[in-house]
Amino acid sequence: VATTPAVEPFVFLRTHVVPVPLGVPASTLGEFRDGLAVVDASALFYHVVEVRYRLGRDRGDFAEWTEHGLGRADLAERLARIDAHVGSLERIRDRCLGVLEDALVMGS
Repeated sequence: VATTPAVEPFVFLRTHVVPVPLGVPASTLGEFRDGLAVVDASALFYHVVEVRYRLGRDRGDFAEWTEHGLGRADLAERLARIDAHVGSLERIRDRCLGVLEDALVMGS
């Protein structure tokens, strides 16, 4: 095995996640859907991907809030089934919005 040094060294980095409120509060399912449709994709990363690693949870903030904030365990289960590691953040947004739209249309 050769031990020739690389042309450029690999530089290990660390990151600091700094959550910043976006000024898009939601108190109802409709407000949540509307907010999710417009927030920056970095908010999706924070609430769907990063929070799971940071807190060691099985599901993200969207599922947690719909269950504990709205009392909608059924909806939380559907949101939790969306795989955060498949596709882009915009695809995750679209899938979440689809679940929320279905819930709003069905009125339940």
